[in-house]
Amino acid sequence: MAMQIKFFIFNKKYWVLSHGNQRKNNNCLNCNAVVENRFCSVCGQENIEPVEGVGHFVFHFFNDITHFDSKFFGTLKKLFFSPGILSAAYRHGKRAGFLNPIRMYLFTSFLFFLVFFAVMNPEDYIKMDETEPSTVDQMDSVTIARVSKKINNGRPMTREEYKDYRSKRKNNFQLSDYKNIAAYDSLIKSGTLKHGWLQQRIEKKQILVNEKYKGNQASFLKVMVDVFLHSFPQLLFVSLPIFAFGLQLLYFRRKEYYYVSHAIFTIHYYIFILAVLLLSIAIYKLLMIFKIASLGTLTSLISFIVFFYLYKAMRKFYEQGRTKTLLKFSLLLLWLVIIIAVLTTIFILFSFLKV
Repeated sequence: MAMQIKFFIFNKKYWVLSHGNQRKNNNCLNCNAVVENRFCSVCGQENIEPVEGVGHFVFHFFNDITHFDSKFFGTLKKLFFSPGILSAAYRHGKRAGFLNPIRMYLFTSFLFFLVFFAVMNPEDYIKMDETEPSTVDQMDSVTIARVSKKINNGRPMTREEYKDYRSKRKNNFQLSDYKNIAAYDSLIKSGTLKHGWLQQRIEKKQILVNEKYKGNQASFLKVMVDVFLHSFPQLLFVSLPIFAFGLQLLYFRRKEYYYVSHAIFTIHYYIFILAVLLLSIAIYKLLMIFKIASLGTLTSLISFIVFFYLYKAMRKFYEQGRTKTLLKFSLLLLWLVIIIAVLTTIFILFSFLKV
């Protein structure tokens, strides 16, 4: 009881900080009932202006980090089978019946990466079966012939020749041609090399990698992939506001759509992608168990679902015809490719510097 009173006083004292402006109209935007005070007596939604500022949006972020309720699954059902409906409902003020999008994103993201890092292994992304000499003895002669033809001008190698080739390649892996950092620094000081600050840092890191992994390419790639995968949540989070900015550029003439509206749409879309990927991981593991080689088909199906969903969501949320939506959908995909390319390059560079 004391805690409830304290919370009530806190809300009263910091009303302006924690809530938006109260609407002049007394109809509830969620259920259309008459609102006598600040909150609807029927559904409990606060009677505030549906347009939020960035400050109010950020407040919800910190407020919703530690909260979760049973609305999640009902909201998820709506999200899956009615593209764009949740974002449209949120923009029009119908929010009490659905989970807050930021709360939902945080939970879905946490669950996805918890499962992802639990079941996925960096070695899954590196073809160890045909590159490690230790596995050559386990390969049949047909496989050795097929693989060695590609690297020996069409002539198949013997088992011993192929093993010797892989062993030399593994132990001769080098990222830098310089022997050590001291030798490299002497060339920089003498003016023989004119490398900038970033180029020097990358070159020195390559020298350290050579010394640390001693030419073992597989070990380096395993660590590199592991570091990059663990930075993927940050990459996803950074891409979100950039994706929303692309939507704002595409719909700049629609003044009724604020940046926060585009951000909410993006958050709902990202939640859908994470949910689909979570389901695909389960399917992929089943395929691995039953040894069904359908990974390519599964990837194609997921890609189709994700992109088709985006098109349908854009039509519903922005309420434009097929031609305009298809054009903006195509431009948005181009924007997405640019985002992925730039951010992936940056994160790979940072991952390399962390190795």
